[in-house]
Amino acid sequence: MHLHRKKTMKTKSIILLTIIFLLGSCGSEDQGDKAIRVNKPASFQAAILNEKIINQPIVASQKKISKIKSTEYSKIDSVVPQTETRTLKTLYDKFEKPEQLIHINGSKDTILILKEGTILKIPAGTFAIKGEPIPVMGVLEISVREYYSVSDIIFGNLTTQYGEALLESGGMINIEVRDNGNICSVVPGKSYEIGFPDKNNCNKMEMFEGIQNGRDKIVWQHPDKRLTERISENFTVVEEQPVFPGGDEARIKFLQSNIKYPEEAKELGIQGKVYITFVVETDGSLTDIKVLRGIGGGCDEETIRVIKKMPKWIPGKQRGIPVRVQFNLPVNFNLGYTSNNIMNKTITFAYSGNQKTKGADGQLSHLNSWFISSYSTGWINCDRFVVSKQGYMDYIVEDPCADSVDLIMLFHRQKTIIVPTIVKVNKLIFKNIPRNDSITMIGIKVTNNKIYIAIEDDTTSGQTIRRLTFKEVDGEGLKKALSMLDRFYH
Repeated sequence: MHLHRKKTMKTKSIILLTIIFLLGSCGSEDQGDKAIRVNKPASFQAAILNEKIINQPIVASQKKISKIKSTEYSKIDSVVPQTETRTLKTLYDKFEKPEQLIHINGSKDTILILKEGTILKIPAGTFAIKGEPIPVMGVLEISVREYYSVSDIIFGNLTTQYGEALLESGGMINIEVRDNGNICSVVPGKSYEIGFPDKNNCNKMEMFEGIQNGRDKIVWQHPDKRLTERISENFTVVEEQPVFPGGDEARIKFLQSNIKYPEEAKELGIQGKVYITFVVETDGSLTDIKVLRGIGGGCDEETIRVIKKMPKWIPGKQRGIPVRVQFNLPVNFNLGYTSNNIMNKTITFAYSGNQKTKGADGQLSHLNSWFISSYSTGWINCDRFVVSKQGYMDYIVEDPCADSVDLIMLFHRQKTIIVPTIVKVNKLIFKNIPRNDSITMIGIKVTNNKIYIAIEDDTTSGQTIRRLTFKEVDGEGLKKALSMLDRFYH
């Protein structure tokens, strides 16, 4: 009996040891398999990771988004927030406008027609590596982003403001030029032309250049920095602008008949616009004639000579009373590189990302664009000042988290999109807003990693203090809601 128990215990011990051995073998096999996977090349791991990121986007919720009517953004379903940390900046970066990349030969006159209708007319030898005087005559990389729709402008963190003055925009672009990765700028004395696609709405607009401020907004400035100083000395925006006798056509005819293209400018191939400023006195005479920005080669002096020959203008008026008005005038010097004379130029069409280069044989005759000359790259806006005949008012929106709300005022009458000029603890204030205009207020904020949006129509009259009602949306819901507003400027 005792011997039988010893044998049984021995058998059990052998069985137990066998099980432990087998389990150990499985564990070793599994560890070996893991070791093989870990030792795969890093590039393979990166490729797998990238494939997952690109082809398998994170789904925040299984809820379906309702079909949205053109005016019913509020039907977008709320969703569970994604796990990444959101801010307004990261939110806007997600919907950043894709760039258009085009390669051109710097030694040839080139015309680029971009996806949304912008035209760039670039003479040979326009760009040089920044800080260097010699033009690049090899291959240049042109990067352009176009901003015409409401949603693109908002996601681009753009506005149409010049200090506290309101601007009406004909379109905005961001252009960068590189030579083998080196940033390029416009050669001094050279310029290129930008054609904005709606000539009827862009008529008499000027170019404004953009710089980025501390809140990531683009602040627009007139190319002549002295313009800001002169605004306080004389009127620049009045109810009735001064007029050349006979109107704009008579003024243009006068300039064409009297300006003589300087020989020096011809020899050096200098062309572009001379920006001139003068004061139209209460009796219509012109005084304080100066060049804001010239192009050299004798063109600046010739412009001043001809302006001094002008007859008296019809003076500007404010409330029916003649006033002194500061007037800025661009005078164009062109050696034949115009939209009507484009034979033997290179035209590049950048539609849908495809580039097609063709010889110019009247290809641009069907386009209706407003051209302005540019002496720089970067942010460029085609604008004119907004003048109200109904007076002005302050518009205030209350919100307990005012400093973290992106609040936008969209005007229906013209393409004017602005942000508050004053942000307080619980208030956002729009100063000197035209009275009796139809507007849409747009509020966007991120709270506790959730996106909220408010879109409400209003008029700038009567009640001046508003509170917006926000609704939670996801990223795609935000994009759809803002896209509905694109109808205003089409």
